[in-house]
Amino acid sequence: MSDPRNTPMVSVIIPLHNRADKIADAVNSVLMQSMQDFEIIVVDDGSTDNGPEILAALSDPRIICIRQLKSGANVARNRGIDSANGAYVAMLDSDDVFLAGHLERSIQALLQTPAALVYARVIVDRGNGRTFLKPPRAPRKGENISDYVMTDTGFVQTSTVVIATQTARTVRYLDWLQCAQDTDFAVRVAASGVPLIMLEQPGAIWNDASSGARISAIPRPEHLTKWLEFIQPLATRRARTGYRGWHVGRALALRGEKLKALGYFSVAVVAGCYRPALAPRILGQILLAGPGYRALVNGLLGLKARFRPSALENGGLKQ
Repeated sequence: MSDPRNTPMVSVIIPLHNRADKIADAVNSVLMQSMQDFEIIVVDDGSTDNGPEILAALSDPRIICIRQLKSGANVARNRGIDSANGAYVAMLDSDDVFLAGHLERSIQALLQTPAALVYARVIVDRGNGRTFLKPPRAPRKGENISDYVMTDTGFVQTSTVVIATQTARTVRYLDWLQCAQDTDFAVRVAASGVPLIMLEQPGAIWNDASSGARISAIPRPEHLTKWLEFIQPLATRRARTGYRGWHVGRALALRGEKLKALGYFSVAVVAGCYRPALAPRILGQILLAGPGYRALVNGLLGLKARFRPSALENGGLKQ
């Protein structure tokens, strides 16, 4: 165990708001890492439950709890980054967990390329054995990161990100952004000249069993459009058009504005924004927006789970 008085290699940043039922699992997944040179900074964002008391009961001097008035997850992340003592920061949401060896693998990659953002594939857990891996691939050589995450199936999930603390303080999370936070941070980090390196082995389990309760799951087409305008200088035209046709379109469809959504989608298809195999899937998300599409995917995942090992097992959670 490292001496908490020394500067740690990694500061793990966990924003917390009313997840007393999840926070112990998240923190324990850090405490059980093979690489033990870390501190854990939990920024309690105005919780009204007993999450802070649960943290105190864990009785580990490496756990630091900072409390603030409710200001949003990105404000909490930035507060944690500003308070970090480590050379690197690792992000972890309070309802997700690290997989074994994640910090060690990430730091090994960063020691070879210190200026990079390292992230890993993530196991998406829909509950009842329904799991799958994201993203299906790493960025291709020369591929613009905005195209990778905005108009294809690229994904830089926050709970797998490890990056130099100074870089995180320079780029920062957008205080006002309430959704698309993973995508935004990846695009702006890449635009700053920092390479992104994906680890093939999954680094975390993303709890997606009840995403409808997440703030980021609420349809916010105007908010996403505002972000597209903000990111315009840093993203390709293809990325912006494809994102409007897919993610803004889906948000509109969730709000019942399917004709407008289909209009955006059609423009993106004509512009060649999507791979031929991806376009029908996006169309399905728009036409079946809401519980319908999610139920369809969950049903297919349930069938898959009957005949194949769970991604949780393949990802190394089960020994």
